[in-house]
Amino acid sequence: SSAIRRIRADHPPFGTVYVDPPWMRASERSDAFEPDHGQTLSVEELARLPVGRLAAGDAHLHLLVPDELLFDCPRLLSAWGFAYQGVFVWTTPDAAPGGYWQVAHLCMVLGVRGRRSFDDQSVRSWAELRRGRPGGEADAVRSLLRRVSPGPHLDLFGRGAAAGCGWWRGRRRRS
Repeated sequence: SSAIRRIRADHPPFGTVYVDPPWMRASERSDAFEPDHGQTLSVEELARLPVGRLAAGDAHLHLLVPDELLFDCPRLLSAWGFAYQGVFVWTTPDAAPGGYWQVAHLCMVLGVRGRRSFDDQSVRSWAELRRGRPGGEADAVRSLLRRVSPGPHLDLFGRGAAAGCGWWRGRRRRS
């Protein structure tokens, strides 16, 4: 994407890239965690984005993913030049209807490039974040990422700019 290339030209490499992509999902069911991006991208389209070129040599990538697409993450991490290191799970007391379990969590896969470990290694691999204002959980997660991962930070496909974080929403696709 030319917009992502402009980010690379205008900013130093990012120590952390937080990606909340507009996943093209296999199911048509409603989901409380479905981001309101106005477009969706297939795994193939996401893999072609030059995300890895935005990151520093030692960097973290945090990728939000719904359960049904969890097994697609290794492909994206590899395409973007990161190695899988773990999963953070955020839970909410509000559950969304699902075909099997009532979905009350979201996974964030951690990919690492280079040898950079967490700045704060006391952070657990899960947290309960109560739903409040729209995007409130994402703000809490960004705050957590600033504690554990190196700066500067970039939020790809986020809902809005956040303090201390570069931001790129992407473009809308016409239907």
